[in-house]
Amino acid sequence: MREYRNVIIEITDRCNLACKGCYREHRETHGQDMSFNMFGDILREIPSPTNVILFSDGEPLLHPHLPAFIEAAGERGHRVTIGTNGTQYDQAVTDMLFKYKGKVCVSIDGYYPKTVKYLRGADLMTIEESVINYTSAGLNVGVSMLRNGQDFLEEQFFITSWTAAVNYVVIRKMLKMEPWGVERTSDCRQIGGEFITFRVNGTIPLCERNMRAPIQGTYKSIETAEAGMDEHDMSGLLNFCDSCGQRYTGEKEVGTCEISGHVLHYTEDYFNKIYSEVEVDKALKSEGRR
Repeated sequence: MREYRNVIIEITDRCNLACKGCYREHRETHGQDMSFNMFGDILREIPSPTNVILFSDGEPLLHPHLPAFIEAAGERGHRVTIGTNGTQYDQAVTDMLFKYKGKVCVSIDGYYPKTVKYLRGADLMTIEESVINYTSAGLNVGVSMLRNGQDFLEEQFFITSWTAAVNYVVIRKMLKMEPWGVERTSDCRQIGGEFITFRVNGTIPLCERNMRAPIQGTYKSIETAEAGMDEHDMSGLLNFCDSCGQRYTGEKEVGTCEISGHVLHYTEDYFNKIYSEVEVDKALKSEGRR
């Protein structure tokens, strides 16, 4: 197996939510958890410590062995990140992430409780309590919002309020992914040694997000999968700088993008596009959120 900046391992496709815009309906599997043995086999194929992202089309915290998975990856020197909808919380997971200096990214998708309820069918207060628990434990915590019909002002409220509370904020966009024509939430990241994805059943898809993308192999035939990915010219889909699918906000300089390796900056010009920071601050105070 080659070296990758990020290894995505989807440990479950079970989820307790039915979010609007989710691509889970295109999955080839439903109601399945990855076994610990398969997870261990995949870890043994990774040649050197890297970012292991336990992010799935389901909710990772529904997997009964998540603490053991984090421990197994951490013991091999990997940097573990989990992606969660924030409605589930397990102290054992938090403790294990803290032990191995892991990260957690919580998908929220709205500033207003009614937006979160409509788009995710979730209670915002429950999610906020989870974020507080993660930050109080000293974890590196991020939150994300997927642009899915929210107005510009709500996005600014989301950015402003959460930037003060967590380590980073991610705004994701919906876009069309060719050649299979299914909507995805970010530009292609699985080209040129950036990402490799293992689905819950051990298969390796050409695209980490697109449920209709061709399967290139399995965790038992990784070299075959890599050769298959090499045959696809997807360079036209890549643009990590000007139209990146993820925009990090927070400090003036917020570190290095895990996707492209480029230094990312937060620009005040974006805030001033329609509303000034002062107007956003006043609106937040009027909402009782600041």
